Amino acid sequence: IRRTTIPRRETESLILAGAFDSVCEGIHHPQLLWELESSPAKESGYDHPELLPTTAAPVEYPPLADYSPWRKLCNELKHLELNIQSHPVSIRRRELEELCRSRVQPLLHTTDVSRQWAGQGVLVAGLVAATRRIRTSRGEPMMFVTIEDEFGVLEGVLFPRACGRSEGALREPGPYLFEGEVESEHGVASLSIRRIEPLP
Repeated sequence: IRRTTIPRRETESLILAGAFDSVCEGIHHPQLLWELESSPAKESGYDHPELLPTTAAPVEYPPLADYSPWRKLCNELKHLELNIQSHPVSIRRRELEELCRSRVQPLLHTTDVSRQWAGQGVLVAGLVAATRRIRTSRGEPMMFVTIEDEFGVLEGVLFPRACGRSEGALREPGPYLFEGEVESEHGVASLSIRRIEPLP
């Protein structure tokens, strides 16, 4: 940052993505954001901040609480569009297993598992790895969604009625809760999605 002119918005994204975690040990993200907002460059109207200026006096931070591991992973996902530290769903797996009646991983890989779950209603949690929107022969919108958790991926589909209800919910990668019915074709499981909601 001292050698290059990085805009303030990019500096904030670097902080929230964890880029300074190894070089600013003991200083957490809210403290770095406070320091960024307090930099002289902002007061002088420039968009290129000076973060961690060289000074003999230690910086006195206000009493700011660090972000939770969950929020840090969500910030990392938002700004990098991938997770490096760990998968966001993994740190809430125990909580989710109490909330959900299944998880993505048991629906994958084997014909037996696919047959076992076929026709059952399930609730799964995951990120949106990819989406593809099409229109039916009647011109109605429908969407294919690739759901991902720390174990693997599951293909899902939003038929027109469900697509109309839930398409607007998919504004970010997630994580989300997906409610639907398991379908099986040639031993491969997929999810007919009825409802999508952000993970609480």
